[in-house]
Amino acid sequence: LRGLGFEVVPSKANFVMVVLPAMEAASELAENLLRRGVIVRQLTGFGLPQAIRISAGTREADELCVEGIAAWKGVSTYAARR
Repeated sequence: LRGLGFEVVPSKANFVMVVLPAMEAASELAENLLRRGVIVRQLTGFGLPQAIRISAGTREADELCVEGIAAWKGVSTYAARR
C-alpha cells in the first residue's frame, strides 16, 4: 500500500490502518472495497474520518484488496506490488 502512495500505520494486528487525504476519499475507497468483498471499516467513529481499517486475511483476500485499491487509483497491480 505504501507503494501506491498511502500512509499505512504500523500494526501487529490482523488489520492495517490506511490514512487518506480526506474523509471523502476514505469513504469512496471503503465503499469500493466493500463492493469487492474486502472487509473494511471507516474510522469516523474513532475521530479519524480520513482513515480506514482493512482486515488482513488469506493471501487471496489480500490480493483482492490490493487489486481493488489499484483499480480505485487507476494503476496496475504491478505498480501496487512495488
